Amino acid sequence: MRRRLGPALLLGVLLCPVLTSCGSDDAGTDTTDPAPSEQTTSTATSEPTGGPTRPGSEPSGGPEVVEVLHATAAGGASTEQFVRVDDEPELADFVAQFSDDAFAEEVRVSVAGVAAGPGTAYAAVAAIGCDVPPVDVATTAEDVYLVVVAKVPGPDVECFAPVTTVAVMTVGG
Repeated sequence: MRRRLGPALLLGVLLCPVLTSCGSDDAGTDTTDPAPSEQTTSTATSEPTGGPTRPGSEPSGGPEVVEVLHATAAGGASTEQFVRVDDEPELADFVAQFSDDAFAEEVRVSVAGVAAGPGTAYAAVAAIGCDVPPVDVATTAEDVYLVVVAKVPGPDVECFAPVTTVAVMTVGG
């Protein structure tokens, strides 16, 4: 009995950090309701680092998350704000953070599709973790677009590499 307990205990101790090491419960983003001055406007329909927006320079339509992209071990850093990516220098700065060139190109193609329409394209790295969460957008009184990441119910505990989740949205149109 003692011979079996020792190896089993050792195996359990060694596997515990591996099974719980990827991501965190909050995926790096506050999942609480927006402050009273913020209003949630839309929900994601599929699966990006952000910075301040340019208030007053967007068309009159509300923000809408149009695509959520994800890739395993693609790099990047999650943020709380969407960044405007409708011109080449802004988009190049945004995709430079990804270590996976194929994923960077996928983000470029998605943004190009949004930018071809009447709205203004924005993107954000919404989360880096074990799961791909639903992504939404909230707008502050100052027209700053905030990333709202919903908690994934019952996240997958087997996480061997983090998943980068990028949200692409449009404003106006």
